[in-house]
Order: sequence, then structure tokens, then C-alpha cells
Amino acid sequence: YRNPWFGDGWGDPHLKTLDGLNYTFNGLGEFWLIKSEETMLQGRTLRAWDAQGRDTVNATVFGAVAASSVYTPPNSTEPTKSSRLHVEISADRKSELVIRVDDVDDGVTSWFKTAEEHALRSYNGLQLSSINGSLVANFISGLSLTLTLRGYQLDIGITVPEDFRNASLRGLYGNFN
Repeated sequence: YRNPWFGDGWGDPHLKTLDGLNYTFNGLGEFWLIKSEETMLQGRTLRAWDAQGRDTVNATVFGAVAASSVYTPPNSTEPTKSSRLHVEISADRKSELVIRVDDVDDGVTSWFKTAEEHALRSYNGLQLSSINGSLVANFISGLSLTLTLRGYQLDIGITVPEDFRNASLRGLYGNFN
């Protein structure tokens, strides 16, 4: 067994890369958090809000993520594509996560709001669960996301297996080399 590697994105966003580097990123827009031939994780930042729900001038926060992965099982040459996941905070930024799988909310947003602890929902190469109020998404490739609505922002935790090392990763979570 090899321990997985962790990365985090929280606050205005503070990031911890898979290589252990900590930094703050205040770019506004859509950015690759992780990108390789097999794994795509994109994040969207929004202007941060103050305690009264007004835009701030000098800070951004994560407001959405989109992810998918491809995995080629051992003894196979055919890659398996996972379902695509899209999660964003609601327009009021505090009431809920809005969740779509393969571009459709097939009741998964409602499921998450009412899910019991450790409830599971499975899709093609993607498993969703509710743990401690966070949405946990596990992809067939080994990528795992923990998405938490905290205040007016989305916190993003990622976990990747050792075999992602030196896999030509690039993005805000580092190169993992």
C-alpha cells in the first residue's frame, strides 16, 4: 500500500499543491487545477463576498469545479471514461451545492441535500458520497475530490494515487513530479 497524495484549495484561494508547495492565487476566471491525458479537473473562481454578501475587490474564491477521468484497466487496451462531474455553489452562495453528472441534475442535488452520512450514489466510473456535509467524488482513475461549501466559497480537497506522479500533470495543483 502506498499513501495517496493530497492537495487543497480553500479561502481566497490558498492552495497546497500535490508537491507540498503552499501559495495564494487570486486569479478570476476558469483554470486547470489538474490536467493530463487521463484526468481533467477545472476550477472556476468568483469574486469573494464580504460578510454582507457584497463583492470584494481584491480577493477571489472557488465557486465551481468540473472533472472527468479516463482509466485503462490492467490487461486491457480500451480506456474507460468516467462520467463527467460539475459542482457549483448556488447563486446565493450559501444554501447548497448544485451537482450535475454528465450535464444533468438527475436528482443528485436533492439526494446530496438529504443524504444520510456515507450514502453512496454510483455512475460510470464515478462514485459520489456524503461525508461530514461534504460531497466526496471518487473517480475510477484514483482521483478523489472532497467538495465543501464553507461560507460563501467552495473548498476543494484532492487526493491522487502515487501512479499519478510524473504523469505529465499540470495546473494550479502543481506538476506532481
